[in-house]
Amino acid sequence: METALSHSLPTTLGGARSRLATVEEKLMRTQARLKRFATENEGRIEGVMRGIETIGGGAAVGYLAGRYGTGGAVLQIAGFDADLVIGGLMFAGGLFEVGGKYNAHLYDIGAGALAFYAGRETFTMGAKAAVATPATTTTTATTATTTAGVAPPSAWVPRR
Repeated sequence: METALSHSLPTTLGGARSRLATVEEKLMRTQARLKRFATENEGRIEGVMRGIETIGGGAAVGYLAGRYGTGGAVLQIAGFDADLVIGGLMFAGGLFEVGGKYNAHLYDIGAGALAFYAGRETFTMGAKAAVATPATTTTTATTATTTAGVAPPSAWVPRR
């Protein structure tokens, strides 16, 4: 004896199986897309992280220089500029693979510290060149600037 329920049961199960197959197919396509995205963008993600580490290395030694430098003097370690020492050691550590799985991180952070050092030194050279050129200097009670818009080294004061 066939009832309305028993007659509609196979149709209902067939519809559920069909929907389940559709969901499974969509899930497999989504997984494949995510895997392809991760593979295609692996280099980009690594590049972003390397950039962040490099910027962070420069920012860290910049903070140390500002925080612990005294009277406008450059922070020193064993008679050498601290940013040069820190950057050089970290860069060399990454280059010569002394950090194991962290070599790339040492290299990038060291590169940032060395970039800070190079920027500070070249800024100083440029400022000295601007002061040495025959430019007019105006001095007020609070600031001293040249026509190039750069404060001479005597006006540099550490920020706290």
